[in-house]
Amino acid sequence: MSGQASPLFNLEPKSLILTTMKKAEDDDSVLVRFYEAEGSEAQPKICLFQPIKQAWKTNLIEDVEQPLQVHPDESIQLAFKPLEIVTLKLAM
Repeated sequence: MSGQASPLFNLEPKSLILTTMKKAEDDDSVLVRFYEAEGSEAQPKICLFQPIKQAWKTNLIEDVEQPLQVHPDESIQLAFKPLEIVTLKLAM
C-alpha cells in the first residue's frame, strides 16, 4: 500500500505511508505519524478533512519540537529525509 488519500486525509507523494491518526490526549488537535518508504527525499503536502489552523512537528512521544507554517490553502508542507518517521500535531 502506498500513499494515502481519503475524505479525511490527503498525503502526497505516494512514497509516504500513514501509520497513525488519532485525537491528542491533552486537547482537540489531531496527531498523525507517517514515514517515507522508498529511501528518497520528499516534500509532502498534507491536507485534512477540516482546515488546519496550526501545526507542530513533534518527537515520537508527541512532545512539540517546532511550529510549522500553515499555507493559505490550509495545508502544510515540509522537507522529508529518506526513510524518516514524522509525527505532527494539527489543530483545526
